[in-house]
Amino acid sequence: MIQIKNWITGKVIFEANVLSLRICVELAIKNSVSLNNAELNGAKLNYAKLNNAKLNGAKLNNAELNNAELNY
Repeated sequence: MIQIKNWITGKVIFEANVLSLRICVELAIKNSVSLNNAELNGAKLNYAKLNNAKLNGAKLNNAELNNAELNY
């Protein structure tokens, strides 16, 4: 089980029974979950499909985003 939490409140924004954070983030976006203020520092999101993601205020320090789709 992977959980994505709000870095301000610590509340779980989204969780899924998957093997990678990349897949968890993609599922959240596919389900129109807002990842605003998500704690994603150091996340390996290479090749992730992040189109239309709501990531305002998300922490992405040192996240790997090589070849990620980031169109809105």
